[in-house]
Amino acid sequence: MSVFCSAPFNGFYQGLDGKISVCCQTPVLVDNKNNYNEAVHDPKIVKLRQDFLNGNLPEECKMCTPRVRQETSILCGSKDRSQVAVDYYEPVFLDLLWSNKCNFACMGCTPRISSTMLKYKSAVDIVDPLNEEDANYKWNSKDEQQRRINYILQNIKTIKGIHLNGGEPLMQEGFYDLLERLIELNATHIGIWAHTNGSVSQYKGKNIIDFLKSFDRCKIVMSHDGIGKKGEYVRYGLQQSIWLRNYKKFSESGIKTDVQVCYNIFNCLDLEEMADWYEEHLQVTPNLSLWNWPPSYSAKYIKRIPKLYDRALHILETHGKRFRKSEYVLDFMKDTVEDEELEDMHYKFSESISKFDELRGTDFEATFPELRELYY
Repeated sequence: MSVFCSAPFNGFYQGLDGKISVCCQTPVLVDNKNNYNEAVHDPKIVKLRQDFLNGNLPEECKMCTPRVRQETSILCGSKDRSQVAVDYYEPVFLDLLWSNKCNFACMGCTPRISSTMLKYKSAVDIVDPLNEEDANYKWNSKDEQQRRINYILQNIKTIKGIHLNGGEPLMQEGFYDLLERLIELNATHIGIWAHTNGSVSQYKGKNIIDFLKSFDRCKIVMSHDGIGKKGEYVRYGLQQSIWLRNYKKFSESGIKTDVQVCYNIFNCLDLEEMADWYEEHLQVTPNLSLWNWPPSYSAKYIKRIPKLYDRALHILETHGKRFRKSEYVLDFMKDTVEDEELEDMHYKFSESISKFDELRGTDFEATFPELRELYY
């Protein structure tokens, strides 16, 4: 099986703090974000190219999977080794965290990705061992946005797709500025793919539907991790009625609209009810993705109580097929977890949930009575 990946030759990822890599797996991070053309030829990225050209899987990419590598290569142009050289780079697919501006404070998120989460940093610090004390919690700027837009406009002949993430991209003015410029330049052949928490469909009088309908290919992916009060607890800031109204706005306008569910400790026992809700209200088969960080909020933590794990696994095996890509989740749930890990998860889960409830005025035990045995 080939280990070749096109991302170092055609991919561009800009993530936290505006740092640059070649894909969302971030095998390397480049600090030189003021000059993107220099950044994509940084020695760390050149080394990735050389390893792939030599037929080797770079050490930095070994945490990636063949499936992700294949999907990334398709997005980046499906080249093979004979078509490129070590100094070759041509942007085809851009994956951009536009900024951390966001109106939600979702469980498992951090202040670096959601500006609203900064209010709950003390709870995040308990559960996420990688949350950095000296992190930049407001890492976007108008200058950075303009550099990003300029780079895209300079490469509109080669760029075929742009993925916008956040934060909440639909409430970031620079996103609308970018789409407006692409429309002005008749660059509507570029595919636009945006994730959203479903809370907004317009920003400062700008309707995102009016923009997206100008593009030949566009897609909205709406995140949704639970129904009713449970969903509103996990994705704090969510109002399900508004989410559903915006879903219908997007889908009825003709824009391709998808739903992404992150499988986690909070929803692993509710998969059947969630699938029923999606079939009734959306007539859609959502994508089931993995939520594996922080570990205490991943569904693996349910292994601490064997009877709950058996129940979760049975539900996943029975109803996972009502979601797309559930087979990867099933493999994840069957991985071994050591007792020491489970005890660490237990402490961090219980202490962080207690702190979140204190800060937000929420009540975990009343919202998730079926998970009480996992709490303290």
